[in-house]
Amino acid sequence: MNQSTKPSVIAVINSNDDLVRIVREMLEDEGYTIATMHMSEIRKGEGVCCAFWPTTTPLC
Repeated sequence: MNQSTKPSVIAVINSNDDLVRIVREMLEDEGYTIATMHMSEIRKGEGVCCAFWPTTTPLC
């Protein structure tokens, strides 16, 4: 990642805790800021997954 640019925030949402951890660690090592959530939180209505979306511009 180019250090002169603002770091991107990446959301990692999945039902597999190990996968979320691995992807989070890999992306953090590259300098990204990561927001993580487990799918069960969304299904139960406990997650606030959309709280940060209004302030970001998703790339995909």
